[in-house]
Amino acid sequence: MKFNENNLSSSDSPYLLQHKKQPVWWQEWKKEVLDYSQKTDKPLFVSVGYSTCHWCHVMAREAFSHPEIADLINKYFVAVKVDREQRPDIDQYLMKFLTASTGRGGWPLNVFLTPDLKPIYALSYCPVQPKFGMPGFSEIILKVVEFFNNHRNQISDFNLSKSHDHEINFNNLSFFDHLTDQFYNYFDQNYGGFGSGHKFPPHSTLLFLLFWSELTSDQRVDEMIIKTLDAIIYRGLHDHLQGGFFRYCTDPQWTIPHFEKMLYDQAMLLWVNSIAYIRYKNHNYLDAAIKTVSCLDQSFKK
Repeated sequence: MKFNENNLSSSDSPYLLQHKKQPVWWQEWKKEVLDYSQKTDKPLFVSVGYSTCHWCHVMAREAFSHPEIADLINKYFVAVKVDREQRPDIDQYLMKFLTASTGRGGWPLNVFLTPDLKPIYALSYCPVQPKFGMPGFSEIILKVVEFFNNHRNQISDFNLSKSHDHEINFNNLSFFDHLTDQFYNYFDQNYGGFGSGHKFPPHSTLLFLLFWSELTSDQRVDEMIIKTLDAIIYRGLHDHLQGGFFRYCTDPQWTIPHFEKMLYDQAMLLWVNSIAYIRYKNHNYLDAAIKTVSCLDQSFKK
């Protein structure tokens, strides 16, 4: 096996075959590849995706077809492509690391690992040049290389068998006050939602805030809930024709949706809107919930 070339042409995965002509020296996840990484003491760059993933195709077209990006990856890493539909075990492990380290998930799932498979850093889509409030991919690559070279003995195992959730004392109200402060610091007071880039529906956050609003009547909590929910149901995330919700919006203003509907989004937003209607008696939340049921019946029922 040659490691200084792209070896995906022999793969039986339709997703991996989509990357066979890229200048990155992609390998499949095989024992020989992992052994080569250890033998050469060269860290791994593992990119996981699937054939119908929109942003996987975008990053493939932008970053992984970019000669300078490819040169950096080839110089410093052993590059491995993984089809999550063929290797859900690898996908699950790396996705757990991504969500534990960043608080969010998604594909493409890109993870840098040490030669002995300790995750260093994980991210989803990343542009070639800085935009959306994110640094360019080449900058991230060089920072990971610097950290690996200077601090590799500080990189620890990521063990799925251990809980990465802190035990919470639900009688300690100061914990929830502090959590509310953290949410409010991250809250987009102009457009609703959290953060300043892509806007995903923050299901679990809204469920917690609805619970906390019921207990405290905190005006900041109500502001976060109402402004975010109004943006979700009135703007681009909501399918105003068929009902239901798209996966996320590509802009902070919730204007341009990514036209893909996920079952878990419908389930969670049905839950959120139903509770919000009970809490605030706003019939627009009830209407959104009813339309979501209609969308489920039309689009997801087999």
